[in-house]
Amino acid sequence: VTEEYSKKLMELACKLLGVLSEAMGLETEALTKACVDMDQKVVVNFYPKCPQPDLTLGLKRHTDPGTITLLLQDTVGGLQATRDNGKTWITVQPVEGAFVVNLGDHGHYLSNGRFRNADHQAVVNSNSSRLSIATFQNPAPDATVYPLKIREGEKSVLDEPITFAEMYRRKMS
Repeated sequence: VTEEYSKKLMELACKLLGVLSEAMGLETEALTKACVDMDQKVVVNFYPKCPQPDLTLGLKRHTDPGTITLLLQDTVGGLQATRDNGKTWITVQPVEGAFVVNLGDHGHYLSNGRFRNADHQAVVNSNSSRLSIATFQNPAPDATVYPLKIREGEKSVLDEPITFAEMYRRKMS
């Protein structure tokens, strides 16, 4: 079951990357080609209920480093996103059977910032425990990170091409 789930989510991620490629005016496979030997990590997160949720945080504010993340939430919810650098947090309401799609840092760089990486956090609930399954699609560590298309008059969001491993190291330092 797990192997089939992973396979189907990789297929879905590739289809979504195809749509983003076309939106950038590129060939459908451009983003998936840039994710040479794409890697997948599946993470199951359990957040126990907490009587004082304001005293803890399930997962602090961050962006995902990879290309694209597919998140399956239970009905409790707890994912929050921000568009204004953390001043306002919007709760992402769970929809049964639907995935939340987050673009990661790698996807942001490939699009030269045209598509934003999702700044988000996870909060706990005072009444119910929460379960989520995040599937991260990442390029190989030695894959080159660079904008696939720079429009006329645009500046590159990266000073120089780097590897995904180096991009990740810089993010974590």
